[in-house]
Amino acid sequence: MIHRRLVKPFLFIASTLLIAPIMAAAATLVSTVDRNEIGLNETLALNVVLDQQIDTAALALNELESDFEILGVSPRSNSSVSIVNSQSTRTSSTQWRISLAPKREGLLTIPVFELQGAKSQAISIKVRESSGAGKPEDQPLSVAVTTSSDVLYPGQQLLVTIEISAQNNVSNLNGASLTIENADVETLEQNSFSRVDNGVARQIVVLKFAVFARNAGEIEIPAMTYTGLQNAQRDFFRTRGTQVVARSKPIKLSVKERAISSHTWFPAEDVTLRSEWSADTSKLQAGTPVTRTIVVTAKGQRAESIPPLDFDKSGSGYKTYQDKPQLHTETTVGGLVATRIESEAIVASATGEIVLPEVRLKWWNVITQRWQDAVLPAETLIAESGDALYGETQASEEQSLAASDNGTSEGANPTAKTWIWQAISLVLLAICVLQFWLLNRAHPQNESDQIQIQRLAAKESEKTAWKNLQSTLLKNDAQAIRKQLLNWIKAAFPDNRVTTISSLAGVGAPQDLIAASQTLEQHLYGSDSSLNVSQLKQSLTQFRNTLQNNPTTNNKETSLRPLYPTKSS
Repeated sequence: MIHRRLVKPFLFIASTLLIAPIMAAAATLVSTVDRNEIGLNETLALNVVLDQQIDTAALALNELESDFEILGVSPRSNSSVSIVNSQSTRTSSTQWRISLAPKREGLLTIPVFELQGAKSQAISIKVRESSGAGKPEDQPLSVAVTTSSDVLYPGQQLLVTIEISAQNNVSNLNGASLTIENADVETLEQNSFSRVDNGVARQIVVLKFAVFARNAGEIEIPAMTYTGLQNAQRDFFRTRGTQVVARSKPIKLSVKERAISSHTWFPAEDVTLRSEWSADTSKLQAGTPVTRTIVVTAKGQRAESIPPLDFDKSGSGYKTYQDKPQLHTETTVGGLVATRIESEAIVASATGEIVLPEVRLKWWNVITQRWQDAVLPAETLIAESGDALYGETQASEEQSLAASDNGTSEGANPTAKTWIWQAISLVLLAICVLQFWLLNRAHPQNESDQIQIQRLAAKESEKTAWKNLQSTLLKNDAQAIRKQLLNWIKAAFPDNRVTTISSLAGVGAPQDLIAASQTLEQHLYGSDSSLNVSQLKQSLTQFRNTLQNNPTTNNKETSLRPLYPTKSS
């Protein structure tokens, strides 16, 4: 039996426990709108208020998105305390102000929201076609979307243009960026200007995009919504005005299947191939490398979509060494223009003709809708060698002497033959002695003049090569830096047959320059090392200053040994 003194506390605790859930369930949630009938291009203000303080992220708005586009959400929590007759009362609330734009005409519904056990009521919204909907120039804000084609292939460039037109009293234009499911979107241009439509000046904003569908089937350009403030006025706290909205209609596009072929799928509007050489190919020497650069240009495509070139390495008489390809995509008003640059060093292993076979790249012409070949014609090079020319001349002279010997000996007796040869030998000996004396008199002066001319020419060539190298270093282009650095080494050390940048080690270059040049090579040929252009430039400048202050540095003792020695060596 419960003691009488414990009855009152027991009843108080029990009533508190029973009333607490009832109080918690007493929360109210109310939804209101500023109007129940709007035009398709008008906005709607929705207020949702809960008479308790909770996390503002607790309100789920996903059910709204089926009928409305959510333009903005402004949550706010309030709490206040009032004292009446010495009694304090605390009130709290959480409020969400939501700006909505209807997605279509007809009867739409604001759904029921539920928070803290409280439910709001559903609200019906009638959406009518906006007055003057067919006349964009009569609307405060309008938007139009156009495409370059209705049908496309996977990977083909589709140009999408969005034009936003607003009256001069409309400001604070805003809208989401273009995103398309199962497609890649590249921004090409954003331009704004003024235009007069039917005597009324309007603000025009043009957005251009390049779209690439990933797979066959269908893609949809969604309805694009843009908002603005009409007759906006800014007070101390915020900008006030009538919000206007413009929405485009969605556009569905068909994406065809790729054309069946064994070749890599490569759609484009135009593809060209061209080649460039690092040196004059008419003076090609065996053992000396020359670089051929092939440039692939594709209109209406991205650089990463250009397939690698298929070089034919089956040719005889030469070897090739390929560099890492360079990719670049240029953005233009008319679309993307892609470039793939592939370079290869070609070294003739023997003298004679070298035939470089043609290079073909198969691509799908999206204009004619046919496979097409971009062709770089075959090229024929002639590799020469000083050693080979010397050998041919010597063999020709020996053959001439042998033929003369045979003709003279016919019909002559041994005694006459001996006397004739003795006379010829004496005459030849006299001629040789006279020629040797004349050469010894004239040669020192001629040789001195010739050496002086060669030195002046080499000096000017080195200055030009150094100027070109300095200009290239400013561009931070590793491939171009390598090319100009090799040209400067050849000009600075003309007595050496320089074939690689590593040849710097053989001409007395300091260790820091050798290390910087090795880093350049590693950066070009697939290593993850970073290119330090400033260090390379500083090391090169110090090395060149050393060469100019010590002209004897570039002499026979420090020069590289030739790859193919001449007869005189």
